Amino acid sequence: MLAIGSVRFCTRLAATLTIGAVLVASSSPAQGTYVVGLRFEVTDTGGVPVWEVSLAETFELRVFVQDLRGLTVPDRGVGMAFLDVFYDPPLVSIAGRVTFGPEYAALPDQSDRSTPGEIQNIGNALTDFGFGGPPGPSEFLLFLVPFQADTVGTGGFLGAPADNSPLTDVLIWPSFFAVPPENIAYGFASVSIVPEPSTFVLAALALLGLAFYASRRKR
Repeated sequence: MLAIGSVRFCTRLAATLTIGAVLVASSSPAQGTYVVGLRFEVTDTGGVPVWEVSLAETFELRVFVQDLRGLTVPDRGVGMAFLDVFYDPPLVSIAGRVTFGPEYAALPDQSDRSTPGEIQNIGNALTDFGFGGPPGPSEFLLFLVPFQADTVGTGGFLGAPADNSPLTDVLIWPSFFAVPPENIAYGFASVSIVPEPSTFVLAALALLGLAFYASRRKR
């Protein structure tokens, strides 16, 4: 269970899960089909996925983008993708600048990180602006953000639609059609934050010391 301290984060999470439930229940392709996926992954600073980090440790949130349409669309791919990212500021904090993936680095970082718990309008366009043709159906790194673990608990991350259309739309090949938010699978992820290993060692030594002192007193 997520130990989320931010009311705004919980509100966003509930809204996203509600939208997801509606999409799953819908049988209409226009309302119930995910066209673009924005997958979240928590990794160490070397890009290796992790599910647990130590207090004060630096880790990364990586967001990947993918065109989810099937083989019926031969020339496919995501030309541009933006989103908002919500996180829980009592537990984690941003620890550095945004780095964009090599395929999506056409523009400088335009995101707004002035409000704790939010990264607004983060994303980018194809590095070659699409002149090299559609990127295809593969999954690509859109961006990564370094975070620091500040408090023991479970830190959560949640994607949501960006709010500066048309500058922050999600566009797909071949006509750079703007994908409606209900057809985008916004990701979420979590990471467990545990005390530093040294804390456990000190606690164990303290217990051993108490046990030794108690045994000496009994003699």
